[in-house]
Amino acid sequence: MGKSFQNTAEIRNFNTKKIIEYLRFSEPTTRKDLAEKLGLSFATVSSICNQLIQEGFLQEMESETFNGGRIPKLVTIHPSSKYILCLQLIQKDLIKAVLVNLKNEVAWVQQASVPDGAGLSEVLTIINRLCKALFNSSGVNADAVLGIGVSAPGIFSTDTNQIVNSTNPLYENQPLKELLEQSFQLPVFVENESNLLVMATALMTGTENKNRNLIYLYFGEGLGTGIISDGKVVIGNKGLGGEISHIPIGNAGFQCYCGHQGCIETELTMTGFLRKYQQIVGGEKKITTETWEEFVQAVAAKQAPALSVIHENGVLIGKLLAILINIFDPEAIYIGGIIEKVFQDLYPYIIRETRERIIVNSLREVVIYCSPNYEQLIYRGCGEMVFSHWKPSINKLRVSTRIN
Repeated sequence: MGKSFQNTAEIRNFNTKKIIEYLRFSEPTTRKDLAEKLGLSFATVSSICNQLIQEGFLQEMESETFNGGRIPKLVTIHPSSKYILCLQLIQKDLIKAVLVNLKNEVAWVQQASVPDGAGLSEVLTIINRLCKALFNSSGVNADAVLGIGVSAPGIFSTDTNQIVNSTNPLYENQPLKELLEQSFQLPVFVENESNLLVMATALMTGTENKNRNLIYLYFGEGLGTGIISDGKVVIGNKGLGGEISHIPIGNAGFQCYCGHQGCIETELTMTGFLRKYQQIVGGEKKITTETWEEFVQAVAAKQAPALSVIHENGVLIGKLLAILINIFDPEAIYIGGIIEKVFQDLYPYIIRETRERIIVNSLREVVIYCSPNYEQLIYRGCGEMVFSHWKPSINKLRVSTRIN
């Protein structure tokens, strides 16, 4: 059944977004070609494009190639006419605010530290100050922002509109979305980092018939999985789909914060890797990015204790991937996060264990990639999430007064 509309204004706004959406990632094109590509009339496309040019959303340029006669005019997106504000909250001691333009390119990044023991009220104050500093340094007006995307350290329940099962208790079961909307007077959309990562990965690597079935395995302070099945992100009935952290295939001697033993997250996080390593070498250092770098250096130096952890956890990752492959049958798997620097050492154990445990392996090609620059992907995932929800009203479009 086709999409239904209440009036002609809704039809025009729908077609407006359709045009913007196409031009975001396409080369400059003529109005005629755009109409043919989108299945719209030339008159409709021409009228909307003219309006969007006046509003600053689109730019017009002359074609460099033509076969005599009148030089055709091309239309293209004006990437800095609008922005999406992304808030990355996945680190306990750091918040990052990022502006992403209409081409989903990261334009500006600003960050602020979060002191130990800070409460939610203090964190919201930090976010407000951080965003104000970001707007001041970038020259972008707040009214040029379409909305806010939040990368959450946990699962975002669509039932309660709150973050649940978070690696940062500060945000657990708090009305963060509502509080941010009240503060910024903008629509706010929240999603866990793994879903944002798989969305951005599919957008950057996929084509119409490719990457409709993907898995992104994210390793950080927590363990997460983003899954795209048949072209759609798996979120489940209440936003809780794709949760793998508590699959009980880990060491039964490790206590999880959920109260049970053997949850895989107790081993396949930064804390999990380092706890195993410290048990072998002796001593208990605070789990920080610095101690993680020490472990990475030990792996690079081929030190036996570090390689032992790599072997053990590589096999465990392989078991986890075999479960996911048997259930979802993906085209490819991407692995990112903190283990990027030790991926090549983990890979032989991962791929061997995965291939041994998947069913009908003669019909499957196991493709596993290391995904670099996961933070950039999170920002782009935030941008795509907000844009997918954005509904234009062509008479209310406003652009930044600063044009780059």
